[in-house]
Amino acid sequence: MIDGEKVELMRAYLEVALTGFEEHFGVQVEIGRMSYSASNVNITLQASEIGTDGTALTREAEAFKHSAHLYDMSPEWLGAHFTAMGKRFKITGLNTRAKKYKVQAIADDGTRYKFSHKSIREYME
Repeated sequence: MIDGEKVELMRAYLEVALTGFEEHFGVQVEIGRMSYSASNVNITLQASEIGTDGTALTREAEAFKHSAHLYDMSPEWLGAHFTAMGKRFKITGLNTRAKKYKVQAIADDGTRYKFSHKSIREYME
């Protein structure tokens, strides 16, 4: 029987198992949503090329590069760091379909956050 604890163990095992895959193909793999029932698990994976600066070229990163100007942000801010809520963050992408919190960022501790484009403009000034 599959339960939440087993799914979390699967995620941890997959992260280790995918390391060789990432190195072989020169990509970064992100394990996304893992939905499950009593007898099966559905896992979403996203593989992204690694840019020259070491940043994964995810769909959201590409969207930031191409669409940042639509929200009065600079495409060069992708990968830039800013401080908010007493933490340091790195801008990782843009979700153009989100209503309010379009900018994706990751804290130094690895936690992912979403910010409004207006707040990012203030933090980057």
